[in-house]
Amino acid sequence: MKAFLKFLLIIFPMNIFAQWVSLPSNTVNSLNDITFTSLDTGFIVGDNGIILRTTNGGNSWSKISNPLKYNLNTIHFPSKIVGYTNGLKTINGGITWDSLKTIYNRFINSYFFINESIGFLASSNTYYAKTINGGLTWDYQSSKPVSQVLEKVEFTSDSIGYMVGWYGGNVLKTIDQGNSWFQVNNEQLTSIKFPTPDTGYVVGWYGKILKTIDAGNNWIELTSGLPNNHLLNEIYCITSSRCYVVGDKGAILKTVDGGKNWMQEISGNKRNLNSVYCYDNSCFAVGDSGTILKTNFVSTKIISKDNSQKTISVFPNPSNGFLTITLNLGFNQIFHFEIFNSLGEKISTNPLLNKINNIDLTSLRNGFYFYEITSDMEIIKTGKIIKQ
Repeated sequence: MKAFLKFLLIIFPMNIFAQWVSLPSNTVNSLNDITFTSLDTGFIVGDNGIILRTTNGGNSWSKISNPLKYNLNTIHFPSKIVGYTNGLKTINGGITWDSLKTIYNRFINSYFFINESIGFLASSNTYYAKTINGGLTWDYQSSKPVSQVLEKVEFTSDSIGYMVGWYGGNVLKTIDQGNSWFQVNNEQLTSIKFPTPDTGYVVGWYGKILKTIDAGNNWIELTSGLPNNHLLNEIYCITSSRCYVVGDKGAILKTVDGGKNWMQEISGNKRNLNSVYCYDNSCFAVGDSGTILKTNFVSTKIISKDNSQKTISVFPNPSNGFLTITLNLGFNQIFHFEIFNSLGEKISTNPLLNKINNIDLTSLRNGFYFYEITSDMEIIKTGKIIKQ
């Protein structure tokens, strides 16, 4: 989740069922993908060319007119002002959309841009493509015979990316910014999410959930608890331990322990859910017949109150590019230093493996940031740092 957990101060039991509430969409079209660009502004795309926009954090949604009437399957914003959906591009934050010169527009299932210029698309008719000029031109290639339907593309760095698909089924990986791809797994898959460069999850047909902790080289199957006739449509990971999955028949699953256990949440409907996205302190799911669901995000990490034996120093602050973090916590568990920007978006996770740890901030722009020092189930310390 792209959120700073300073908002999450209430402790709930681990097995609590979150309440998902239905929001009006004013459409009966199926809704296929959702994203947010700020705390207030978000977008949903769906069948028959529908684009919905919120400016109040998802409480209400309004339609945006566009010239297309075919199904829109994907929406992606590499920045707050530049965004893409099937055959359309916006350069003013989603207020207006103009036609994009791509082929196979109706078949595009996923966009992912690593910046405003370089991006990728995956389509259901075997093709994937790369652009280096903001979508003006595309270099198309075919995935045959490895996969017939490509569902999702995601990059974890400028060079390393993944695609998943089905009807042939695979996880494809690139280490050269999409110039070449190779197969690292063979499953019938619909969605992929890497909350960290090494830890990733995929979901798909037959209730399948797989996890990697070595950047996709090896995958282990997790137990979802759903019957094997369930189709899981998308996964969204807030951290490497906490993820949501949505699927057919209103299925919503959540894990807070890295996939060891999955809890089924009550969605309140039986319609197929196609996409899930979490932002700030809320999660949204969208699906068939205009379904929009929302739940408040509930942290299951306990904010530690006993600091008598826990000595932590974070210095210098302000910092000119490097931080030193000293710990006296006992190293029977893994700790992390997580950095969030002023919007609450998590921008890095750094393992704390020693009593004295050095964190490089030179890649960050000058300004203020929030941090959390966490274990798997506990928020040890929160605070603010200034990069200057």
